[in-house]
Amino acid sequence: YGHGDELQCIATSPDGGLLASAGRANLAGDSTIRLWDTEKRLAAGTIDVHSLTVVRLAFSPDGAHVLSVGRDRKLVVSSVTNRSSPLVVWMLEEAHERIIWDATWLTADSIVTVSRDRKAKLWSLASRKCIAETEFKEPVTAVCRLSDNLIVVGLEDGSIVEYDWTSGKSFVVGRANGRTNRLAVHSKLPFLAVASADHSIRIYSRK
Repeated sequence: YGHGDELQCIATSPDGGLLASAGRANLAGDSTIRLWDTEKRLAAGTIDVHSLTVVRLAFSPDGAHVLSVGRDRKLVVSSVTNRSSPLVVWMLEEAHERIIWDATWLTADSIVTVSRDRKAKLWSLASRKCIAETEFKEPVTAVCRLSDNLIVVGLEDGSIVEYDWTSGKSFVVGRANGRTNRLAVHSKLPFLAVASADHSIRIYSRK
């Protein structure tokens, strides 16, 4: 019951009714994504498609899909409309040249993935294709959506960089003393939270 090893990532649907979790895995059999009904507090379903550790899970804005990426370099989108029988609607092998460290929904139809190959890629769910990409000076270890055309990424050297997909322009927001592990923005206030390998959490104002 649950995962065979420690939890690696977890995500909650926008309405809070569904939870997705994944644990550390060295074998395909251990890389199962599990869905949980938060109201009933029971297991709801599973997604078995990855072969190594899933490092990031993210629900779509409408909660109908779950995005998953991992050490196997797969990009997977699964429909969770039927919680007990999730359906993989898109799976792309080798979406990056190296491990995919993070991913986020930019809009209801677009996804951003970032990787050790130093690239951020923008994907269209409708066309199932990469429609834009950009390369940074260091491996990209974290990403977060700011708006429909803006993202902020964290790099392995601790740099925090904001990037505009429309203009192609970027600027450095700040820098930690170690790899960026996770980024998050406040849902209502203009704050960006950065968790880093130097054991710090930094809060940046975006005013």
